[in-house]
Amino acid sequence: MNNRGFTLVELVIGLLIVAIVAMIIAIPIFQNTNARNVQFEVNRVTEITRSTGDGGATSQYLVFTEDGKVYQNEDALFYGKWNSSNLQAQMKEGDCWQAKVVGYRVPVLSWYPNIIRLYECK
Repeated sequence: MNNRGFTLVELVIGLLIVAIVAMIIAIPIFQNTNARNVQFEVNRVTEITRSTGDGGATSQYLVFTEDGKVYQNEDALFYGKWNSSNLQAQMKEGDCWQAKVVGYRVPVLSWYPNIIRLYECK
């Protein structure tokens, strides 16, 4: 019977794998469990298109507000949201909106709170 213990390298690699798996599971849960309502006036809306390197492209809709905040507007499977293009087309400069958003601003990862529902201000 072999009673060989783990080497330090094996232990560190094992812990890194566990940490990465935990982050992969935790980040989407963390980003999608903090729904809140906000109100904002639109400063500008934009679409950022990035090349994927294989001839394709990805787009990201962003909404800049008068109070200096930025929200993204993307489809969200977890919330059954499939109308980001329609919502983006509705928002015009100077409009006031109430929105349900989820997520946090994480600058190092270029993450923004995501608009889930959108309602005109009353």
